Amino acid sequence: LGRDAAGNLVTRRPRGAGLSYTVISDSFAPNPATMSDRFPVPEEIARKHLQLPNLDPRIARRAREVTRAAPGRYARARALEEHLRSQYAYSLELEGLAGPDPLAAFLFSARAGHCEYFASALAVMMRLEGIPSRLVNGYRAGDYNRIGGHWTVRQRHAHALGSSRRPRRIE
Repeated sequence: LGRDAAGNLVTRRPRGAGLSYTVISDSFAPNPATMSDRFPVPEEIARKHLQLPNLDPRIARRAREVTRAAPGRYARARALEEHLRSQYAYSLELEGLAGPDPLAAFLFSARAGHCEYFASALAVMMRLEGIPSRLVNGYRAGDYNRIGGHWTVRQRHAHALGSSRRPRRIE
């Protein structure tokens, strides 16, 4: 483990060492008291992270309704996150989500879906509210092997992130 010329943490492993690697992640919880709308979003971030495809107009109306009373970007983002967490159900059953606009189907008819639907809905509605956002796909922790002292990460650990907490699950 070391740092590159730019100061980034890097790991080095010998060639042919197999499929094992080490990752160090620095995560933090944002402090709302230190966030401010006094500073504009930098142009290069806005240009990249506010882009939107053609959307069902109901999605923009829903985003406005949910954020109507929220002062500032952070409060609007949290309002959208809470709306999705409280009004929609997590499900791996994808009935009613096929078709030309799966995001609209998730928000207005099925009202249940897996993490990619939640993350996509949050990212799109945040962008509609002028909040730069992106969707991140990756893997959750995995299964820890105490004997070998390592984590095993499988396809079932795949996850999309659009909020800091998972939505409620329905069985």
